[in-house]
Amino acid sequence: MRALLEGAARYVGAPKTARTRPGLSGRAYRLAKVSGERFAWSSPGANWNANWLDVDEGACRVELWLIRLDLSEQARLSLHRTLSGSERERARAFHWEQDRKRFVVARGALRDILSRYLGHRPEQLRFCYGPHGKPALHPAFSAPRVRFNLAHCEDLALVAVSEAADLGVDIERVRVMPDASQLVMHFFSPRESATFATLPEAQKPKAFFRLWTRKEAWLKATGEGIGQQLSQVEVSFLPDEPARLLAIPSAFTHTAWSLADVEPAPGFAGALAVARPEVICRYWIWNQTADAGSS
Repeated sequence: MRALLEGAARYVGAPKTARTRPGLSGRAYRLAKVSGERFAWSSPGANWNANWLDVDEGACRVELWLIRLDLSEQARLSLHRTLSGSERERARAFHWEQDRKRFVVARGALRDILSRYLGHRPEQLRFCYGPHGKPALHPAFSAPRVRFNLAHCEDLALVAVSEAADLGVDIERVRVMPDASQLVMHFFSPRESATFATLPEAQKPKAFFRLWTRKEAWLKATGEGIGQQLSQVEVSFLPDEPARLLAIPSAFTHTAWSLADVEPAPGFAGALAVARPEVICRYWIWNQTADAGSS
């Protein structure tokens, strides 16, 4: 977290006095619709059908997959065999073995999930990357055009999948950060900093990670990443306040955005951003043992 924020510092600059800034929209967006019971994570089994994303009822359909990253050695090796040479090279670059193993599972599970929608084997998939590193499926796999986003924290990962709109997802473990107020002051907007300062200390950990995950999910959906627009997008984050975009750069105001919280597990915060005004979600638990070979 600290390294990410420090890396963004060269774009954000020094704190500014609170004022209306040019290029930001004050329009508020929120998730208009979520199907079924929210965050009712379940194994897909016979209830899952890749064609569910195809149905157009005026709303964008999104499926969220929750992944446990700490698997057995056998399961991890099975996933490792599906990775590309560049993915294996990225895995070897991790200093800590646990981080290396979790990266392998996250990328292997991502391939397994996407293969179910595309009808290809996981190892056949190819990826390309945007100017700021956002992954996408290679144009060779453009029919149907499946959009996805991956986030992981500690032993959990989330994958969001849609055929209708760009999207971003983020996940973080809620924890006390002694320098949270300083981070908000230096790297987030003046309005966010002023609001955060009014909170009791006991509420600041959850508020900080609501702020972070909601902001990060939107930035990932746009493909910009935190280094580009971190202080220029503002989100709600007070206790019991619905997830909303309060301000975004003018270049993105032509899109009707949705923003929603995701609850992957106790003690974690998550968020989903989608470039559509109305979204219907389903929540699945990825399980390699039960679902292997379904592609």
